[in-house]
Amino acid sequence: MCGMRRGVNVPRQYLYLVGLAETITTEYELVVWAGAIRGRCNNEKMCGRVTLRESTAKKLADYFGIIFEEHFTARYNIAPTQRICAVRVSDAGKRELAALHWGIVPSWNPKPIINVRCETVDTKATFKDAFKKRRCLLPVDGFYEWQNIGRKRQPYHIRMKDDNLFALGGLWQPRNAMAGEEIDSCAILTTDANEIVRPLHDRMPVIIGQAAFANWLDHSQPLVAIKVLMRPYPAKAMVSIPVSSWVNTAAHEGEQCLAPPEPAERTLFE
Repeated sequence: MCGMRRGVNVPRQYLYLVGLAETITTEYELVVWAGAIRGRCNNEKMCGRVTLRESTAKKLADYFGIIFEEHFTARYNIAPTQRICAVRVSDAGKRELAALHWGIVPSWNPKPIINVRCETVDTKATFKDAFKKRRCLLPVDGFYEWQNIGRKRQPYHIRMKDDNLFALGGLWQPRNAMAGEEIDSCAILTTDANEIVRPLHDRMPVIIGQAAFANWLDHSQPLVAIKVLMRPYPAKAMVSIPVSSWVNTAAHEGEQCLAPPEPAERTLFE
């Protein structure tokens, strides 16, 4: 399911060179990550990691109004090119939980796009059709952002004050079998940062409130009604918690990602 990784025979020497031997599971992901490491991904270098822990995953069915009975694997460091959970409307018109590939690769460029600016999404040829017809919700309970301190990168886990589940606004694209894609892909919409995120980055993911789920997933809604949902989420409902630099490596997983920072690590808010 969404938290599972597939075991595929990939040349190990390349994976160890980029430090992702435990993260990359397909030849396609190897190509995508190689471009990302060289700074060639078409994204804003923000909202590149999210969490969906087991304690909150159990609330998916009630929170999103879906049927969810499969086993769920807790994830503390979901990264681009990996599978990420998404709630979307099926062909039958019902909400479904799907595992999507995080990173849309357009036909004209092999570089993955993981973030899309909400201000221009309806004018970009690559995304305007998906914005009208294929919006989705990405269940998470937090996302990471980094503060640069000299040569060090101090990570922060940004979440709700009640540490509850919430939803990021996203778009999805049907898989391109000719390009070797096995599943549908998605990207996260971004907006201006609120007061919590702004000290770390000038952008943040679009967060859709639970009361707006129906409108967001209703593709008959006029786009003007959808655009008003893509405002910065109220900062008073969120917190930014410094965590261990263990999470900086995309191959790392588990509760240690959210451990407090080591004593020697200075943080912006201390």
